[in-house]
Amino acid sequence: MSDHEMEVDDLPKDKGKQKEAPEENFKDDTLPWVEKYRPVTLSDVVSHQDITSTIERFIEKNRLPHLLFYGPPGTGKTSTIVAVARRIYGNDYKKQILELNASDDRGIEVVREQIKQFAETRTLFNKGFKLIILDEADMMTQAAQAALRRVIEQYTRNVRFCIICNYVNKITPAIQSRCTRFRFSPLPIPEVEKRVNMVIESEKVNITPEGKQALLKLSKGDMRRALNVLQASHAAYDRIDESEIYTCTGNPHPSDIEHLVNSMMSDDFGTSYQLVMKMKTERGLALQDLLSGAYEYFETLEFPPAARVHLLDKLATIEHWLSTGGTEKIQLSALMGAVKTAVEITTYFSPPSRLQLEPHAMNIDNIRAAVTGSGGFYNLKALIKGIRACKTLADERALIQKESAAIRTSFKEEDSFARHNNIAKLLYIHMLGYPAHFGQIECLKLVASPRFSDKRLGYLGIMLLLDENQEVLMLVTNSLKNDMNHSNMYAVGLALCTFANIAGEEMSRDLCNEVEKLLGSSNTYIRKKAALCALRIVRRVPELLDHFIDGAKGLLTDRNHGVLLSGVTLATTLLVRHLKSLITTGYSPEHDVSGITDPFLQIKILRLLRQIGKNDPRASEAMNDILAQVATNTDSTKNVGNSILYETVLTVLEIEADSGLRVMAINILGKFLSNRDNNIRYVALNTLNKVVTMDTNAVQRHRNIILDCLRDGDISIRRRALELSYALINESNVRVLTRELLAFLEVADNEFKLGMTTQISLAAERFAPNKRWHIDTVLRVLKLAGNYVREEVLSSFIRLVCHTPELQAYTTSKLYTALKEDISQESLTLATVWLLGEFGEALIQGGLVDEETPKPIQDSDIVEIQESILQSPYANALIRQFVLTSLAKLSSRPAVSEPQRQRIFNILNGFATSTELEIQQRAVEFASLFSHADIRGGVLEVMPPPEIKATVIGTVSERRSVGSTRTDKDSLLDLMGDETTPAAAAPPAQSNTDLLADLFGGGGAAPAPAAPAPQKNSIQDILGLFDSTPAATATPPPAPVPATNGGGLGGLFDSTPSPAPAAPAPKPVTPTSAPAQAPVQNRPTFLAYDKNGLKVTLAPQVLPSKPGMVQIQARFEATSGPVQGVTFQVAVPRTQQLQMLPMSSADVNPGNVETQVLKILAPPGSQVKLRIRIAFTGSAGAIQDQVDFAGFPASMTNGVL
Repeated sequence: MSDHEMEVDDLPKDKGKQKEAPEENFKDDTLPWVEKYRPVTLSDVVSHQDITSTIERFIEKNRLPHLLFYGPPGTGKTSTIVAVARRIYGNDYKKQILELNASDDRGIEVVREQIKQFAETRTLFNKGFKLIILDEADMMTQAAQAALRRVIEQYTRNVRFCIICNYVNKITPAIQSRCTRFRFSPLPIPEVEKRVNMVIESEKVNITPEGKQALLKLSKGDMRRALNVLQASHAAYDRIDESEIYTCTGNPHPSDIEHLVNSMMSDDFGTSYQLVMKMKTERGLALQDLLSGAYEYFETLEFPPAARVHLLDKLATIEHWLSTGGTEKIQLSALMGAVKTAVEITTYFSPPSRLQLEPHAMNIDNIRAAVTGSGGFYNLKALIKGIRACKTLADERALIQKESAAIRTSFKEEDSFARHNNIAKLLYIHMLGYPAHFGQIECLKLVASPRFSDKRLGYLGIMLLLDENQEVLMLVTNSLKNDMNHSNMYAVGLALCTFANIAGEEMSRDLCNEVEKLLGSSNTYIRKKAALCALRIVRRVPELLDHFIDGAKGLLTDRNHGVLLSGVTLATTLLVRHLKSLITTGYSPEHDVSGITDPFLQIKILRLLRQIGKNDPRASEAMNDILAQVATNTDSTKNVGNSILYETVLTVLEIEADSGLRVMAINILGKFLSNRDNNIRYVALNTLNKVVTMDTNAVQRHRNIILDCLRDGDISIRRRALELSYALINESNVRVLTRELLAFLEVADNEFKLGMTTQISLAAERFAPNKRWHIDTVLRVLKLAGNYVREEVLSSFIRLVCHTPELQAYTTSKLYTALKEDISQESLTLATVWLLGEFGEALIQGGLVDEETPKPIQDSDIVEIQESILQSPYANALIRQFVLTSLAKLSSRPAVSEPQRQRIFNILNGFATSTELEIQQRAVEFASLFSHADIRGGVLEVMPPPEIKATVIGTVSERRSVGSTRTDKDSLLDLMGDETTPAAAAPPAQSNTDLLADLFGGGGAAPAPAAPAPQKNSIQDILGLFDSTPAATATPPPAPVPATNGGGLGGLFDSTPSPAPAAPAPKPVTPTSAPAQAPVQNRPTFLAYDKNGLKVTLAPQVLPSKPGMVQIQARFEATSGPVQGVTFQVAVPRTQQLQMLPMSSADVNPGNVETQVLKILAPPGSQVKLRIRIAFTGSAGAIQDQVDFAGFPASMTNGVL
């Protein structure tokens, strides 16, 4: 219940234990009944037992804190604290308390004189604290509350404060935090009735049951009001009935309200008006009282939602104007009009039921148009409900299309009643992303309307549907000019707001004079908007800047905060020199936001300082003290304060500030990292990334909390923390930070891994304390994220091992052990295979290098692991090239036995018929070397160490790793969307672990990458033993697919397309015959597409021994002329997997056949279905088409065509 408790002095002896007897004048009949029957003890307080029991425990334990009672009037706040005083001090409680009412004494002098004087003295004969009761404290000034806070702090040992108010939000947070708060809610009517019954019995009041019910109804939980009305009625009447209660209070009788409202709803306007005026005169009623009674009566009637919303909106508007001094006659007319409009709306929606009203004479067609807009929904709220009720996107589209069509039809009718409602619905449709351009002209018609509500909606539509580049905007210029000269300042404000959002160069020139004139207006509302319009003009037409220099200076001396805020914005653009007077101007407390004075203005000033101080040491020196003061005094516990601190930091880092101020700014960012708000932490990390080069040591102090951000649940924060961690690595902390990064690499998202492996490797290369640590670090990277390592990193690692002879056996041993545990990491496989080919002999001779004792290893183990790689589903073309080269080199080493050489020869010979030209060429050439023993040793000897060079540090692509394989997080192009991949692009091949979206659920499609120009990379340099390069149509290697050592299925599914079939490989000279190849089934082609001058046929191939694996060759032929820029995209059902190799050529000429290979992995027995999207340019122009193909036999996935 309590906010906090505090240590207090012991209560006086015998105090806190006694209850005071009633005072002598308690039975004095001259006292108001509120005072006469005020509770004496806490147990007498009506309701609020939870509050009184808590205070009772405070008193019993001598731990009474400062108290803050708040709630509506008449709920027992004052009675409770008086009872507490009696409970503590007994009969002499008045000597120990000071009771003040801030309604009379609200200034700072009261705090400094009466309260402070009472608080700083102690009684001679009574120990303990005294009590100060401040009633109506929400009437105290801000200065008085600030002084009171200091008194509470200084004199807590002498005195306790009880602050009583109706509205707790008017009490400063500083005082609230020092008090235990209790909210007194309105008393329950039964509790009020009990006390009223006691008073009625004690005072012998003659009141009827109806009168008592009226009294309780009017009290609304206010005990004070109930007793005062009861006493006044008793003094005026011998017998109190319902009518006497209403007469005494001046409230209108419910029957009168019902009579008046029924007249408004059913009689004509003149009759109703005369009746209301007559009743006001006879009963002495005010329109405010009638309005409150009418609202209560309306709550009992059954209105449709549209009518109720309209009526409540009008009642709120009328009440506002009455509170600001509006004319009662005009507002009465508005009330009657609102009631009659609600009746019309009700009449349209349902036949009269409870209201029992006849339809009004107003044209029902106009009512229908105003309410429904001739569309499917009668207003914007109904449309929103209808859209939210849609279960699918297709339902939403259908509903929007139907409603848009209805709105179009309504526009043709030129009905002014419906136009407003239709434009409101159309703007909401536009916000959802659907077309709404057909409403532009209707918005212009609304702007030309004399009604303010039409102008407001019309200008909003213009701002949303138009921009400065559209020709329709010329029609708006005249309306803007007229409204800028309008007599209504709000109409002028609408025109200025629209101009500031859409004005182009031509409109700026046309209306420059009007804006300049309004910039000097005496109305602050217009002046602040004109300043923003001037800013728009200056940005669009810089040569008009001179028109606003004098006006901008006048804005900076204005005392209105809105004008001042706009003026500072304009001054930032104009670079005016009136900053000192702007900063030193005092501001009124009503602009405080969470205890901070006008943060919006402070931020604008800081941004202006940033512009002035940039590259200006003299100006920067002048503002150093101001910035330090802002950074020191701003409260960082509030989000508002954090926004100011952030702008201060940006200003300090932008100007020529001294080093101490920069360190303070970086420390503020470090403090932001401890904030619970993700946005604040993200901003801090993002800013530290930009300033880490300015003062690395200052940022290093926050290293631990930056590393903690790596484990944050927000992916954006983890990304920024990673980038900052990379920048913090140096010679002194490389071990610590690398260890943390490797730990995060184990659990990192796939999209982070490519960047992390590159940055960790670069850090190890640059700051490694020794080569052993460098190698161990890269080994750890290869094991954790071998599928996300760039080619440059792998090449650099191999060079490092080649130049470190003493660690070659150690590295090869570690890689071999890691590869036996996991062969799914591509870069780990490539590095291991390369080193086994070069240094495998050392591994055979020395065994596995362990920390304790070496473990022997046989040559058969090395050959076996490489053969298992070829047979694994992870072996792509690049891995197979590496393995073939490694086995060929291993066969020339003396440590390899003859049986293993024969085994290697058989493996090589099995790939001599591969359909992949590069693999076939290598296999044939390596196998041929077995018959040339005199040159085989020289050709396959250990390569000389390549030249050491730094790894190229460039942009880390998160979509390109070794072998250009795609990760399982790469998403395919949405086949149902409009996005296409340019034909010139060469995206990486699709991984065989990528799942395509459901064929019938709007899934993605695999874009066909164009064939890149042949180029030689670092890996090809390593592989190129015979200076051979891939064929002209070679592409980055595809993702892994299953392969056999026999070359049958491997040759079928690991091929790359080429313009012409490869020549048959020459039969190698072999000591033994090669293994027999499994037969591949070839069947006639299937026609998939033949329109618009392009014919596409599909030729599937399967292997009976490998059910579920299907390779399809798509053949493209031009039938009526050249076809250019062919883009071929395919999607398969979600249960199947697809890999697409590059197309041989995107241009198809007559007489030529271009090809593209598709590889599909499907469950045996399932039907292969393709959704094909094809785009090309032919003789008929640009074509984009989509077809569904399901013509393959179901037995195809069982290996049978």
